[in-house]
Amino acid sequence: MNLYDSDIPKCLRKMASLFDCANDWATIVTNKPDGRIKYTGKDGWVVLDADGKPITAPLKNKDVALFFLSQRGAQVKEKIRLLQISPTLKHAMNTGNIPLFGW
Repeated sequence: MNLYDSDIPKCLRKMASLFDCANDWATIVTNKPDGRIKYTGKDGWVVLDADGKPITAPLKNKDVALFFLSQRGAQVKEKIRLLQISPTLKHAMNTGNIPLFGW
């Protein structure tokens, strides 16, 4: 929790100030799945409802199962952190002045 609630926001604020970026919040609409997927071994992936009961036949592809699950459930509004990439930050990433992954 400390990583997502403290460390990452602190790093984003620092990057925003160094590279002239907007660091704010945005509200998005997304589906909140009301189940999960489970790997059944040789048969493949099954989508389960909130009670753990299968609602699909076994699927051979995990991505298909995840897509099916993502389409289920109610739409909810979520508030997320937003770092708008400025031209200055984009230039720093393209020239290798800061790493694209990790820090």
